[in-house]
Amino acid sequence: MTTHPSDPGGYMPQDPDAVWRPDSSSAPPPATPYPQVSAQPASPAPVQPPAPAGPYPPHFASGPGYLPNDAFPPGGYPAPFSRPPILGLATAGFVLGVCSTALSILFVCLWPLLSVTLISGVIAIILSAQALRQIRAAQGALDGHGLAVAGLVTGIIGTALSALLFAILVIFRVFS
Repeated sequence: MTTHPSDPGGYMPQDPDAVWRPDSSSAPPPATPYPQVSAQPASPAPVQPPAPAGPYPPHFASGPGYLPNDAFPPGGYPAPFSRPPILGLATAGFVLGVCSTALSILFVCLWPLLSVTLISGVIAIILSAQALRQIRAAQGALDGHGLAVAGLVTGIIGTALSALLFAILVIFRVFS
């Protein structure tokens, strides 16, 4: 076999027409990268029915942190726990009390705004006292006792601080 001068390995035939063409009958069909799919669908694997559910195992754990078997309803889950709704007056009193306390400290230099913090502190005291009365009267149907107490305390602190700062500013204005 003679090789072409440009092919040092000797693989290129001398006759350029001697290369394989797709219409050649002696060549094998080209390999495909995809698996062959048959026309018949594959039979599915038989489905096993689930095992019958037996009785639940007894509850053997005991001690602190474990509940006895009769603590749960028949479904196996504890009864849902729902908290009573929080009274909106308690939340409003708490927010106004915190704002009154915080803003009275920030507005030392701006004396007209101290009157706003003084008024918001008084409103916080009124709303928190009403919320406490309504929560006590509801006998557990309403929640927010902690918010109402915190609103009452911060409202009193904010009102006292605002009144004290307002009095100091007035005294300095009068005597200066």
